[in-house]
Amino acid sequence: MELNNIEVEYELVEWNTKNNYKDYNFFETTYLKICFIIIYIRVFYKNIFRLKLKNQIMKAKAVKLINFHLLVDITEETKIDKIKIARHIFYYLMSRRGFSKSELGRELKQSHATVIHAIKTIENDMVYDKKLALNIELINACFDNNGIKKSKN
Repeated sequence: MELNNIEVEYELVEWNTKNNYKDYNFFETTYLKICFIIIYIRVFYKNIFRLKLKNQIMKAKAVKLINFHLLVDITEETKIDKIKIARHIFYYLMSRRGFSKSELGRELKQSHATVIHAIKTIENDMVYDKKLALNIELINACFDNNGIKKSKN
């Protein structure tokens, strides 16, 4: 398709030169458009990279904070209840900050369905378990004090 556009531009310029009319503006505007597109693409990908890096740092800080507060390692692949609940808390808090469920699942090598189940489970458990709700509020307060703010969603 690009080749066709180039051929059409070439034919336009050739036609103009046959009539002793040189259209330098045509070349200038085309060149400026190409430069603008290249700059736009660079800025776009730079911003995407910056956002992904910021999200990776945020998730890493959250993992460290939950590990420190609950004295577990949530990256460990085990089904021990204490670690499982800590993972559920991570999923719950980070989903509230705008992270997608599949993204959170990839972080701890789980599927998005596991993350959905964990979030529903932790929401139901918070109603009946006041100690769990208090722990989540404490971790949430630590997030906010460490610069891990909630998204505007």
